[in-house]
Amino acid sequence: MIKIKYLIYICALLSTALFSQAWAREVEVVSTSGYESSWGTKPSDKDLKKSQLLAKQLIWKSYLKDLDQSQIDQYLLLQKELEKNIDEFILNFYIKETKVDEKNKIITTIARGEINEALIAGKLKNFSAAGQTTTQEGSNIGYLITLRKEVSRKTYDTKEVSINKKKKSTLENSQESSSGSLSSAEVVEESTSGGSSEVKSDVTKYESANQSIGTQELDASFLSTFASFGFEATKYDHVEGFCNGPTQDELELEFINNNKISNKNKSLMLIAAKQCELNYFVTGVATVQKASSQRGTSNIVSNVSLAVEVFSIGKKGPPKTVASFVEQVSESGSTERASAVKALKSVSQICAKKIVDQLNSKGIN
Repeated sequence: MIKIKYLIYICALLSTALFSQAWAREVEVVSTSGYESSWGTKPSDKDLKKSQLLAKQLIWKSYLKDLDQSQIDQYLLLQKELEKNIDEFILNFYIKETKVDEKNKIITTIARGEINEALIAGKLKNFSAAGQTTTQEGSNIGYLITLRKEVSRKTYDTKEVSINKKKKSTLENSQESSSGSLSSAEVVEESTSGGSSEVKSDVTKYESANQSIGTQELDASFLSTFASFGFEATKYDHVEGFCNGPTQDELELEFINNNKISNKNKSLMLIAAKQCELNYFVTGVATVQKASSQRGTSNIVSNVSLAVEVFSIGKKGPPKTVASFVEQVSESGSTERASAVKALKSVSQICAKKIVDQLNSKGIN
């Protein structure tokens, strides 16, 4: 029994560490501050501590500067509470280097710290409407993300057509003389030129990547992120099975071939989502572009883009689009599949978090 408890405790610590690492953002800053010295030219301990405090505050401000608008909107709702003690949110703070300019009495501090985004997200989650509801109280969200892989891309060179025309004309002059009639001719050449160019769009072909790559990483990111913010998440295959939506295979085939779902199938899909009492539904397509070799290494680089659209499904009226965006991530790995899986995991985490941020910032969840 003791060994089992000890093992559970170790697993819990590892889970916490992994979660914190995934939700920690590293920030490095260079901070400068002046000081006054009534004796000598060196700064006092008080001056050095002040410069370190300013560096820590700059780390926090630098982090805020990189937030998007939806995250800023959420932050402003809890600004006073979050700024009461920023030490709570800055992990592993340390001073890398301190330089003192004794002539100009300036302290330059190079500092580094990690922002505990997991803790910030938890506080925002508790404040959000979804975080304050219980199951079936307005926090149900479903999603269908199609995974496709680029198999070929046909490019066209610019087609140019040049046109040149020449025209010859003869001017004749005649005059009378005492010995008879004299005539002369002058040849004049005129030329014109012109042309046109034609550019054809690239033609890209795709295939389903469900078998070669799989959606496990994507599903894990979406489900864990939604759950951490109080949403009850449902994959589309359950909507199809329980609420008679169009088949997932049919919808995915449309996405792969046409880059969109037909209006008819989109309506049927959202009607099924409404019948399943979902409040929000996310559609999207994740595209794995053709891989390339990483310069100077044997690694393979994969680019994955994820385009999503988020619908709000009310009790009355048609669904409304409340968010849409595209994110792209590049990752490297020892094989094409390894790099693609890493990129898919990263981009799905970014998008899932962005969906939550935008819903929370709108206050509609």
